Amino acid sequence: MITEDKDLSVESRKGTAQRIRSIKLIAKFGVFVSLAYVTLYTLMGSRSSMLYNSGFLLCYGLVASIKAVARMPIAGILLIGCMNLQLAGTGALFVSPNTGVHFYLILLPIFGLIAMHPKERYW
Repeated sequence: MITEDKDLSVESRKGTAQRIRSIKLIAKFGVFVSLAYVTLYTLMGSRSSMLYNSGFLLCYGLVASIKAVARMPIAGILLIGCMNLQLAGTGALFVSPNTGVHFYLILLPIFGLIAMHPKERYW
């Protein structure tokens, strides 16, 4: 019985470490995508789109730089929320519906399952 508790604890720590790596990796990709959007919109001269995506660039950078394990559940929720806002806002405000940007919203529940602990999934 004691060994089972230790095994569960080890598995729990492995799951937590994997979730932290996943959150940081998704946030780093978010930084990359947002930087691409900012660069593209700057070159196109669309100041409002550039500023909109710059805010998300900062948000993803903040999530990627969090070191405290205790703050990772909040970071995962913030990450998924930022992704929702960025995709929905970009799709609704700055690009035409013909581009299909709304199809990327399908990925968000998958990222949510990867980045969040089952206890935080109600968010």
